[in-house]
Amino acid sequence: MMHTLPAAISRAKVSGPPQLKSFDHVSLPCRDLDEAIRFYRDVQGGEPKITEPALALFHVAGARVGVSEPGAHS
Repeated sequence: MMHTLPAAISRAKVSGPPQLKSFDHVSLPCRDLDEAIRFYRDVQGGEPKITEPALALFHVAGARVGVSEPGAHS
């Protein structure tokens, strides 16, 4: 079965990348949790909210950024 876009969407003109009005959160796996914590805390200026052995959560520029060791959420 082939799906098609609604006519209004298929006729829309694209003038560049999407423009976000807000951004809530992102969760990223990382190879080295201590390194990721230092990056989001010290370089990005993130405010640590949760720090556990396999994951960390920060508030960065109004959004939540979670980092974890691979497989930590399975």
